[in-house]
Amino acid sequence: MAKAYTVEALEAEHAAAIERNSGPTYPKKSTINMYVGGRGMGKSVAAVADAAMAYKAGISVIHNGAMFFGEELDLDRMMDNGYSQCLIVLDELEEYLNNLRTSSTVQVDLISMLIQMRHQDVEILATTQHAKEINGRFKTRTDLRYLCISRDEGRSVWQAITPAPWDEDNKNFGKPQRKRVLKNAWRFWNFYDTKRFVAVGANRASASELRARDQLRATKQIWGYVVARALDNADAVGATEIQYALDAQQPPLNLTSQKISRVLGDFVMYGLSLSKFQRNGRNVWAIPAGLAEAYTAENPEAAAELMADPELQAAG
Repeated sequence: MAKAYTVEALEAEHAAAIERNSGPTYPKKSTINMYVGGRGMGKSVAAVADAAMAYKAGISVIHNGAMFFGEELDLDRMMDNGYSQCLIVLDELEEYLNNLRTSSTVQVDLISMLIQMRHQDVEILATTQHAKEINGRFKTRTDLRYLCISRDEGRSVWQAITPAPWDEDNKNFGKPQRKRVLKNAWRFWNFYDTKRFVAVGANRASASELRARDQLRATKQIWGYVVARALDNADAVGATEIQYALDAQQPPLNLTSQKISRVLGDFVMYGLSLSKFQRNGRNVWAIPAGLAEAYTAENPEAAAELMADPELQAAG
């Protein structure tokens, strides 16, 4: 009888692959993969098996708490765009992207971050037994749907794979184009804890806390833009140009012109006397005389960084 795989052996193979490849590798395809099926149908073990094979090849694996290899997910780090060139496993996805919280600002930001991660060589494996509960915006970005079925309590798993965007209204939705069987799936059971609760506390941040964090970030970025324009000898800034520059960042900071104007107006609390006026039919904000000189004198290194920042200078 075949022996179960051990975490120790997997870690050794992971280290050997990194040494052999002169560093970690990363997924060749930045896809979003959803493993679905009823309870006990082998969704988690199928996802864990795929993650283990990637880990064995030298790929960094991040997970949300139930696995015994890889690195546990830091949600704040992910929301700050801190992960790249890795594979992320999200077990029990409905705990993060449930339709009941579809209007949550936290969830909207999380979905946006997950969708954009493909630009950073990140592949996502997610499992759920309640696919209808998952936020529709995320589902329509799913590349591969694995319908998992087990007739022997997860010891082997049959998977019907649908390689198409998730579309429940399409008459062909769910029809597999490929099938595969994970034989001896029980050999991967040592790699994850079926009894562990998925840690979702970080995703339950109150809306007020999130708004406060976003307000602080917005204030810092807009202040940096105003200073950069002052260092570039501009005499005024406009909300439209600021919005353009903020959207060019990673991750983007999408604000309305009204929000930007409100932040600019709040700068009086910091002793920066911006004043609004009309120029060519547009609202702009005057930059106080001497701002560039004063800022450069007090923060020479920061001033040099601002002058060199292509995103803050994006509007030119």
